[in-house]
Amino acid sequence: MTKKTVTQLFILLTCLIWVVWDVLVYLKWGTPTTISAVIWRWSWHCPGIPFFAGILCGHLFFQIEGPTALPNQGNT
Repeated sequence: MTKKTVTQLFILLTCLIWVVWDVLVYLKWGTPTTISAVIWRWSWHCPGIPFFAGILCGHLFFQIEGPTALPNQGNT
């Protein structure tokens, strides 16, 4: 298993855990306990959260130099 594959699995498992957690808290305690509701409340009181989320999205999806790649590894 390559380092890239381990990273991909880690990202997928992390996302799956977040989705399962969000569904469980919604079913048990309702909408105010969901991840999106908590983030919305936090960002209302701390505007730095959406600002840094915007920086992160820009860093991940709008790179100036092109996509990040491993040099000469042949792993795509």
